[in-house]
Amino acid sequence: MKTSPLLIALTLVLTGCGGGDDASSSAGATPAPSKPTGPTAAPAPPMTVDINKIASDLGAAYKTRADCYASMVKGKSLDAKQTADFYAAMESCAQISQDICEMMKKTPRWQRQITQALETNTKSSIIALTKAEKAYTKAKSSGSVGKTAGGCPPAIAAVIEKFSMSEMRVKGLMPYTKAEME
Repeated sequence: MKTSPLLIALTLVLTGCGGGDDASSSAGATPAPSKPTGPTAAPAPPMTVDINKIASDLGAAYKTRADCYASMVKGKSLDAKQTADFYAAMESCAQISQDICEMMKKTPRWQRQITQALETNTKSSIIALTKAEKAYTKAKSSGSVGKTAGGCPPAIAAVIEKFSMSEMRVKGLMPYTKAEME
């Protein structure tokens, strides 16, 4: 009679596959503790980056953009330094957002800590920027806005375009009320 390999493996597993020589396979041995079967969430691994600093830097970049738009809404054109700061802030927003998305992709369980840091350090600046952009669009249609001192440099425009979806994802991590966004 031929014995199947599956039957042999199953028999070895059920009998403990040890001939009873060691203490763990004896009849009086304590069984190994079983793992819980319910949905228990493991704690997130410790943050290895200073997410509060990253979120603060992102908030500062959004604030710079909001301030520039607010100046242009008042009819003031940006000088060369302000224009450079405006475009650098746009690039920083895109790049930092991409970095945050990469962190969450690498360690998804950091999302809660990242979201909390963004809400604390960035959300108010995002709201300020959204309101400033709306005011700028409204003022632009009436022809009464200031202008930048030049166009966006191609290298910065490429970064902004490349990471625009990351910026949208990061903005979408936080809840906003209707009043905050109007």
